[in-house]
Amino acid sequence: MIGNQVSNFLRQRECQSVTGTFNRTFERSLHVFPSLANRLELETELEGHRGCVNCLEWNDDGSLLASGSDDLKFILWDPLRHKQVWSLNSGHVGNIFSVKFVPNSRNSLVLSGAADNKIKLHSVKYSSTQQTFRCHTNRVKRLANTASMPYLFWSASEDGTVRQFDLRENHTCQDGQSCSNVLINVANRAIRDYPSEVKCLDVNSMRPELLAVGCNDQYVRLYDTRMLKVGPKSTSETVKGYIRSFTAGHLNKQGSGIRYNIVQRPVTVTYTTFSPNGQELLANLGGEQVYLFDVFQEVRPLKFTVDDFQMSTSNSCHFISQLTNHESSNINMDKLSFTDLKHKKVKLNHSSVLPARAESLKIRGNDAYNCKMFNLAIQYYNLALSLGVDNPLLYSNRAAAYLCRGWDGDVYAALRDCQMSLSLDPNHFKSWTRLSRCLNNLRYYKESLACLDYIKSCFPRFANEDPVKSLESEIKNGMANAERERSRNQSEDNQSRHSVACSDFKMRYCGHCNTTTDIKEANFFGANSQFIMAGSDDGSFFIWDRETANLLHVLRGDESIVNCLQPHPSVCVLATSGIDHVIRLWSPRLPPTDQESRHCQDIDSISSTNQRRMNADPLDIMLLNVIYRRGNFSNNNDDNNNDNDDNTDDNDNDNSNSNNRSEHPIHCRTS
Repeated sequence: MIGNQVSNFLRQRECQSVTGTFNRTFERSLHVFPSLANRLELETELEGHRGCVNCLEWNDDGSLLASGSDDLKFILWDPLRHKQVWSLNSGHVGNIFSVKFVPNSRNSLVLSGAADNKIKLHSVKYSSTQQTFRCHTNRVKRLANTASMPYLFWSASEDGTVRQFDLRENHTCQDGQSCSNVLINVANRAIRDYPSEVKCLDVNSMRPELLAVGCNDQYVRLYDTRMLKVGPKSTSETVKGYIRSFTAGHLNKQGSGIRYNIVQRPVTVTYTTFSPNGQELLANLGGEQVYLFDVFQEVRPLKFTVDDFQMSTSNSCHFISQLTNHESSNINMDKLSFTDLKHKKVKLNHSSVLPARAESLKIRGNDAYNCKMFNLAIQYYNLALSLGVDNPLLYSNRAAAYLCRGWDGDVYAALRDCQMSLSLDPNHFKSWTRLSRCLNNLRYYKESLACLDYIKSCFPRFANEDPVKSLESEIKNGMANAERERSRNQSEDNQSRHSVACSDFKMRYCGHCNTTTDIKEANFFGANSQFIMAGSDDGSFFIWDRETANLLHVLRGDESIVNCLQPHPSVCVLATSGIDHVIRLWSPRLPPTDQESRHCQDIDSISSTNQRRMNADPLDIMLLNVIYRRGNFSNNNDDNNNDNDDNTDDNDNDNSNSNNRSEHPIHCRTS
């Protein structure tokens, strides 16, 4: 498509350059597009550091790249000439975790934050440290600033505080307790057995009053800095400026950890960033997946109660008629809970006949599903749904594939698809049974059994079928096991199922592994956020299509771990770093030979390996790394049990009998 419009683009650029109206919109349209992303290859390696490179930062126009390392140096690079232009021993005595150019300083001032609890302001012109801030009492993990307020910057530290600094003011640090620049203090609101730590933060460039903060839990918190006041650590008040939290619905449980199958594994937000247009928020969750949230449109997480399924025998089918016989317009399904569907007047129009392209993709997805290639099946269903087709079969089939794949978060994703399918066709039997199975897998046994009872009352001809009986037996066994667990552990905190008000995710991106370091980034790629990318513990970085969430490319970016990925602000160039002592620059290149290409071929196998890695013990991870390096790992999905029904076009091979590897967040170990 782009190739066919080259002449039009050239003419447009010529006219705009003559009239002086050359605008950012035209430049953004050509920043990154699929044909460029497909040809992304290693351009060069920048050598100069003698330790792990923990942070990268482009200046405003992309003419300079800054890097900070475990060797306590930070370097400015010329990315076009592939050379160092400036280097400084930072004066830090701990690993450098963050570097930032000071806006409107003509690249003459650079900030750095490190593991020695200090923030330093450096002068490039004089090759010296201008000021040292000693306010924090623990490691400084991230710095943030914005061009609209160049004199302000914010810091995130593991002492549980976000501090605000004003470069126009003289600042003399005494100790962390006496500095009156604390903007947010999450340490006073710890919800777990260990102290709350701030791991990352970002400022919305389009709405600079909005500040996103990630901690060593599953929530990304959004604040309005206009409502906050700086003060000492002991008296900082953040309630007035708090807007909302974001997390995946299945992780929205508060207590000493996320409890599944008697394993407590907290998750950590290792990186969060706003999209270029400021409308979306991306978060990389350690031990889980990458999630995309809508900043301004709240998406309520799904919640079910036993009462949602309580119907008398006389009107057991009245609930179905409620979904189909009432009129509604402009319904936002992301904001409807199950109770909304039950009590509100909701009707969603959909066509039972799919367009030819969507039908072809559905058939391919069904074929992949029948071959137990569940990841491939999900990708086909994603493509079909991205065509703007709202069809209950597509949502239901994708839910079945999620249940069989069993990656972290897949059960909850299947639950969302079941709800969407039932909102389009409340009489779809398999969506009901999959909904009950999802609730069972999430250990909502009472709700699952109530849903199954409702199914039997509304679909009596299926009540005695083997799949229904098998599911009922699973639910009752799960309830009995849960009761035995409670009796063995009388002191268990019942808050594990308590949730806080939060907004659910918009999209989810799977395949990478984030368990080893707590500085692993995820970022938007392209001025219009066309792609999502993230580093991984397997030494690769992953690129997804933002709209479909399909994994497009996996590239080898490090011998051990890729932590940092920073896209160039105006051209299709990407800088990455990790455990290796080099920085790698990536750009579209001529098609290389197989020996030269860093594109990984078997991305499904790599993704499956990473999901196993996230749920493995440290010793297992060590052994898995050895196997992975030798290339001897082969994907195996044979552990998925079957409770197949008849094989129809609705993808009835429902391999979702589910003690799968789902919903197991793992604690992100610090670097």
